[in-house]
Amino acid sequence: MEQVKEQLRIAVERLKEKQEDELINNGAYGLINNVHESMRVKSRDGKPTPDDLDELLSRVWKEPLLPAHTRAIAWPTRP
Repeated sequence: MEQVKEQLRIAVERLKEKQEDELINNGAYGLINNVHESMRVKSRDGKPTPDDLDELLSRVWKEPLLPAHTRAIAWPTRP
């Protein structure tokens, strides 16, 4: 019974991942292909960098959700 339950859980998980992939990447109705040209961000050096993400966020965030110091919301640095 445990094996059947686990196989069913894995099948449902794969189905949900496929639905999510279609929602984002589908050529006809996916979010990536239907983005307005003004919202597209060209990366500076090939792969997207944190600076590219900052530029994208600055386009969609008009007001911050919570007032916070920039160091409080900064990405953690690796030692």
